[in-house]
Amino acid sequence: MGRLVALTRRRDRGILLDFLTGAFAGQPVWLWLAFLAFIGFLLWVDLGLLNKKDVVVSPAKSAGMWAFFAAHLTAAGHDVLSC
Repeated sequence: MGRLVALTRRRDRGILLDFLTGAFAGQPVWLWLAFLAFIGFLLWVDLGLLNKKDVVVSPAKSAGMWAFFAAHLTAAGHDVLSC
């Protein structure tokens, strides 16, 4: 009975390894899982550690943040397209 369990575990490990090393959208699945874990970590840091208090964002601050992000994204897009 112990030998059958060992064979089953070895087969399951092979299936898991095949799944993790398989491709999804041109990248290995393990890379996608690592990326999602990193995004989850960043959300936890942002929402759990940095922004514990609820505050109302003023329209002026919102417009300034929008302009900041739009300028950076535009510069990054220009940099990518000029290559």
